[in-house]
Amino acid sequence: AFVKRTLDKIQPAFAACAPSARILLASQWHFESFGGSDEMLSYVQAAVVLEILLGDKAASDAMGLGELLRNRCAYLISRSQAEREQVLRDFRGIYDVRSNIVHAGKKRLNNAEWRLFLRLRWFCQRVIQEETKLLSGKRR
Repeated sequence: AFVKRTLDKIQPAFAACAPSARILLASQWHFESFGGSDEMLSYVQAAVVLEILLGDKAASDAMGLGELLRNRCAYLISRSQAEREQVLRDFRGIYDVRSNIVHAGKKRLNNAEWRLFLRLRWFCQRVIQEETKLLSGKRR
């Protein structure tokens, strides 16, 4: 029964349409973020998941990619105002670490940044779940 429920939940991601292709691509990036030994690459791979699913070139040009992703993530995965505010706060820190890796060549994560990395991976999981629900028409 558990396997059937799980398969029913993920089935929309395998439909032959552009949104499902994005979900599959993001899922592959998410999976690969767990496989390597380079923690900086894994962090960036996880950040790419959110960029694939929540990014939009035109909108990000207008307001900035980090701000766009932060708001879309918070509104998609939060179930209360308090949770939304926490996601917004956490996302700012997560994206700052990502920027330090990509733009400044950061080499290691400290303890606080590791906690943000775990939170980033949880965000990725939740965004993939919610995007899949949107495809199935069974949101929340």
